[in-house]
Amino acid sequence: LMQKNGIEDLLTYDELLDFIAVKCEGFSGASLAGVARAAASRALERAVCDFAGSNREEVSDSSVDGSSIADCLVTKVDFELAIEDVLESSGNGDGGEEEEKSSD
Repeated sequence: LMQKNGIEDLLTYDELLDFIAVKCEGFSGASLAGVARAAASRALERAVCDFAGSNREEVSDSSVDGSSIADCLVTKVDFELAIEDVLESSGNGDGGEEEEKSSD
């Protein structure tokens, strides 16, 4: 894990690929895109709330102070929560994409 500007849970590119490969095994391309969008949205929401001085605990759960662009970086926590969001939205909590096959 890298540490920049006091943020300890930034992943290097290789760590991010390994993390996603393990946590998102079996995900479709659309689900992977959803994970990326959700993680970026979480980082942006956190940065905006921190910058605006919001004390919303669910988005301000990091140690950043809202004073630099680094506060908008996507962290490992953002990806973990995004993966949970995608799994919940797909109705599948077992770690992979839900496949429904009809038997004829």
